[in-house]
Amino acid sequence: MPKETPEKLDLRSMDITDEKKQQLKQLFPEVFREDKIDFDHLKRVLGEWVDPGKERFGLQWPGKAERMKTIQQPSIATLRPDREESVNFDETENLFIEGDNLEVLKLLQKSYFGKVKMIYIDPPYNTGNEFIYPDNYTESLDTYLKYTGQKDAEGNWQSSNKETEGRFHSKWLNMMYPRLFLAKNLLEENGVIFVSIDDHEVHHLRKMMNEIYGEENFTAQIVWKKKTGSGSQIEKVFSEHEYVISYVKNSNSGEKWRITNENDGNFKNPDNDERGDWESCAITAPSKNRNPNQLYLIEVNFNSNKSRTNLKYDIIDEFQYGNHRVIFRKLQENSDYNEMFDAEKEVAWFIRRWAYIPTSMRKIFEDNRVYLNGANLPRYKKFQSEYEGKALRSIYCNEFSTQQGSEELRALFNSDIVEYPKPKKLLQTLVEATTKQDDIIVDFFAGSCSTADAILNLSNKEKVKRKFIMVQLPEITEEKTEAKKAGFETIADIGKERIRRTIKHIKEDHKKDKQLALDEEKNSNDEIDLGFKVFKLTPSNFKVWEAPGVDIEPEKLKEQLDAFSDHLNPENEEESILFELILKSGFPLTANIEKIELAGKHVLNVENGKLMICLAEELTIEVLDAISEKEPQRVICLDNGFTGDDADALKTNAVQLFKSKEIEFRTV
Repeated sequence: MPKETPEKLDLRSMDITDEKKQQLKQLFPEVFREDKIDFDHLKRVLGEWVDPGKERFGLQWPGKAERMKTIQQPSIATLRPDREESVNFDETENLFIEGDNLEVLKLLQKSYFGKVKMIYIDPPYNTGNEFIYPDNYTESLDTYLKYTGQKDAEGNWQSSNKETEGRFHSKWLNMMYPRLFLAKNLLEENGVIFVSIDDHEVHHLRKMMNEIYGEENFTAQIVWKKKTGSGSQIEKVFSEHEYVISYVKNSNSGEKWRITNENDGNFKNPDNDERGDWESCAITAPSKNRNPNQLYLIEVNFNSNKSRTNLKYDIIDEFQYGNHRVIFRKLQENSDYNEMFDAEKEVAWFIRRWAYIPTSMRKIFEDNRVYLNGANLPRYKKFQSEYEGKALRSIYCNEFSTQQGSEELRALFNSDIVEYPKPKKLLQTLVEATTKQDDIIVDFFAGSCSTADAILNLSNKEKVKRKFIMVQLPEITEEKTEAKKAGFETIADIGKERIRRTIKHIKEDHKKDKQLALDEEKNSNDEIDLGFKVFKLTPSNFKVWEAPGVDIEPEKLKEQLDAFSDHLNPENEEESILFELILKSGFPLTANIEKIELAGKHVLNVENGKLMICLAEELTIEVLDAISEKEPQRVICLDNGFTGDDADALKTNAVQLFKSKEIEFRTV
């Protein structure tokens, strides 16, 4: 039998460039020549010709071209699970990822491409000294490992802009551009991204997001007053405010954003309508221009058959509605507009326009949805069960403030552990309006995790299960700060602890509720997800081959080859290897995993047979047969599992076995 070897699993993150090329090939296959893009022909297809050297409109800055290289460089890192720092690890679908957010965004591309409903981020505002990232912007895993002390070398991370440097816009743009670019890939077609910002970079952010997300997908620049009281003014002139910039993935999705709240509306049921509580809404509109082509209303009030002959109208329709006679008339020219009410107040004349055409209005009357109260204007009955909520506003003056955010953290930690955190109500407003059951929300500048806190409390209130992914760099807390005094070494530690304390408070509230209603059988804890998995950015569990230079010494080359005789890094836990394979096979970190035993070997069944992973050594044909009998879609085995003198023959048999059953087979 000829020797056949299984294909190797690609341990790199998704190739963004190749993915974009494939999308372009689907749209414009005619512009490809031997798998290369003929850009001149692409311009012709699009009906444009751009003269080389011609000036173009757009945002440019030093380093922008290099950022595309940063985006296109795949990550070879992984995310290691940390059960000790997690809450309810095996059941939860919430994630906290500790690591550089650029590297993490690359790792999430395969598993979460097009699956995130909402992204909210509160990035550094470039005010001078508030953020940590590498000076050289290469943003490699190696740089991150040096910074976090995982490599024996001095890191080169420092404050983004020292006070003496001023606010270098190009530095900030170089940091933000690749992150926003990769974030777009994660959004669903009807997904939305919100970015908090202030006046320092809002103009650059808008231009940059226009380029990445499309100017047509801009939705709003929300303004919110962030301070109240005596300290709320800038130099005693203007109220201090910030912005939230909003873009959708696809403006054609047609999705409405609404905020529903038990305080919204004035729902009552004065007439005991069997359809439940309702509020009255306007059903007429003013007719200031007296357009004779508009339809007008005349309502003849209770038990009155009087009519006014001096007003000239043509009757379009009339009918009885309870004790009322409803008349549709069309206004004639030269009518008397002055007399609107009868002197005896028995007849009420409303020279106003109906909100809808007569056929629609008659249907509304027939459905008993019009509320008539004496001589008052008719009103439309809108039932609470039909209420869609209020739309998001572009200006918020006194609804939330940074003081509220500080008070919320103080309630959890008994100190001002972080300066100026975002208030939960601001975040809950955005989350409530744009997400629903099972939606995924991502914040990759998580900070103290105000977003996670807001999601957990809102989901608990609404009994809606949303999922979050928080990403935060383990930025070292500064000496003599409240955070350092409280024992928090990094900002990531604060975020994780905030989530734990929020979960604890919600559980305590549930216990109180149960004590008040002991006969309640349903456990309210089951309705929302009160947990989170912690993952930390680390090097791959597998040794990654680095191509040697042409002038490498033979001894060094031999050392590298010997090191790769066993390419699995020593002392790596099975669970860490498992999650790397799951992530790099395109499955979410919350995938369902079942441990089973087949032919004496442990096998991991991922998502009910979509993937089976066997990390056992000394594989046998029996275990391979047993796996194939389960008919999974994909199978991964360790390359080191094929041992002994017949290792090559066993590999060949495995390839043939899985091919015969149309099962995708990979080794690593």
